[in-house]
Amino acid sequence: MMALCPDLHTQELYVQRFHDVGYWQPYIEMVCRRHCLQPYKVIRCHNPGTCPVFIIDDRWVVKYFGKLFNGLSSYYTELAASQVTASDPSIPSPALIASGYLYDGGADWQWPYLVYQFLPGVSFGETYEELTPEDRFAVARDLGTLTRRLHDLPLDEATVLRKSWSAYDAMLTAQRSSCVDRHRKWHTLPDHLIEQISTYLQAAGQLVDGAQYPVFVHGDITGDHILVARVAEHWNVRGLIDYGDALVGDPLYELIAIHLDAFRCKKKHLLAFLESYGINAVTWHSVIRKVMSLTLLHQFDILSLVQTRYPQLGDFDTLESLAACIWDPDAPGFI
Repeated sequence: MMALCPDLHTQELYVQRFHDVGYWQPYIEMVCRRHCLQPYKVIRCHNPGTCPVFIIDDRWVVKYFGKLFNGLSSYYTELAASQVTASDPSIPSPALIASGYLYDGGADWQWPYLVYQFLPGVSFGETYEELTPEDRFAVARDLGTLTRRLHDLPLDEATVLRKSWSAYDAMLTAQRSSCVDRHRKWHTLPDHLIEQISTYLQAAGQLVDGAQYPVFVHGDITGDHILVARVAEHWNVRGLIDYGDALVGDPLYELIAIHLDAFRCKKKHLLAFLESYGINAVTWHSVIRKVMSLTLLHQFDILSLVQTRYPQLGDFDTLESLAACIWDPDAPGFI
């Protein structure tokens, strides 16, 4: 008997069911039968994120895209990103095994899915506190080298992720129009800093440099999306996962999630990353306001990650001083 379509049409149902292995068992079996992933023994839930993701025998990963949270857009984006990263086997991203839909066009929601090869490792965010400072620096350096290779991937054959500034420019334009209102709704920054946003943000022409080529950007390199493993005596980056927010745009946009989440605003980690990526100190100091502008324009309340760890976020008088604390390696950072 065919399983009923997964019912996650409200956010409440989504939260209740999206990581429930028992609930998803029939739909996992549908995918496994279809793509000859049987027999299998153990199904476990991946670290909870936005999408229902399940790991099968530590061999395969099945990811489903729901109707909520721009599921179809994320599906097409991640599918396209898998094709882009596959052009360079040295990029440690999970290999795409299969893609499809649970149901045909007659269903209310077809439930698109992707099947990946499982990448071993633990998330950098999960193991951060257990690592020595030397291991964290090693991960930061690895990540700088890897991110540079990611940004150098060719896009000439890409269709969804096209080598054009148009989508990135449109995204920033939309974010700018709602930026102040979103920050007022979030209440992460104090009112006096929110009032400075409109005059602080760089102009559109300074945020999008048409004289340069846009690059492939992961868009969400958080600690949870960096897989690390111990090799001999040291920890190293073993993979990057979850490309649902991938885009084509400015490589500096990549630094927001990396520094504010994965590095927890630790400037020594940022410096190690920049050195291995190939950005010198003079260049970096010239783009600090641009990076802070992109931080303020981010579609998510990314600064809440900083506020959670550093309550003194609201103690700054100006956005310039806050930017220096977060992004300037020569200025004092958070304590």
